Amino acid sequence: MYLLHSEAPKTLNQISTEIFNAHASEIVDSKKFMNKDDFLKAIKPKDLELNLNFDQTLNSILFKLVDVNKNGLIDLDQFIDFEKNLLLKPDNENKILFKILDEKNLGRLNVKELKNKLQQYQHKDAAKIDF
Repeated sequence: MYLLHSEAPKTLNQISTEIFNAHASEIVDSKKFMNKDDFLKAIKPKDLELNLNFDQTLNSILFKLVDVNKNGLIDLDQFIDFEKNLLLKPDNENKILFKILDEKNLGRLNVKELKNKLQQYQHKDAAKIDF
């Protein structure tokens, strides 16, 4: 008789740790970190090809959100927090967009700030927004 060995499904932390370890290329004091390029590779779906300029813009924006220490590196805890609290939450697109627009971390935006940010990230061929 053979006993079937079934593994428990992996937790989000385990999956995130595997992704982090597969992409983190920086080592500081024996601890692994992701730089901006590592981070984009880790979060971009393998079959998705994005415009290089868009990749760099997206990476910079998201990286700033995740790099809470503002040291140019993301540790495992920051990466897991990003996946749990931004990517997997309902209504995450709106939360991410707001965090991108609220660079001063005040929890609010005025019309002028919103207008400036939208114009900054608007593609040159996109329809113009009339404020």
